[in-house]
Amino acid sequence: MSKNAVMATANPTPSSDTPIAIKLALNNGENRRFKLALRELGANTLPDKLRSLLNVLPTQNITFERFSDSAGSYIALDSNNPAVYKQLYRAAKAKLKL
Repeated sequence: MSKNAVMATANPTPSSDTPIAIKLALNNGENRRFKLALRELGANTLPDKLRSLLNVLPTQNITFERFSDSAGSYIALDSNNPAVYKQLYRAAKAKLKL
């Protein structure tokens, strides 16, 4: 097997079904871990999926944030700001985790 063939199998190109490891740090100090498909990280799907996984009612107020390595701070995930979710998607695709 050539060196290029080994490298190709070591870093497969992520698809929309690729599982992304997600670690959530809750305000009570608890950490929760989930795996979601890459396709579920969009502005129209991720907030509802996280609410479901955490058993948070739609009527309850909640804010989701992600840590941005490049900004060095937390960024609010606002469904009305698609650019934030585009950055989240790119980071997840590159690292396969959030």
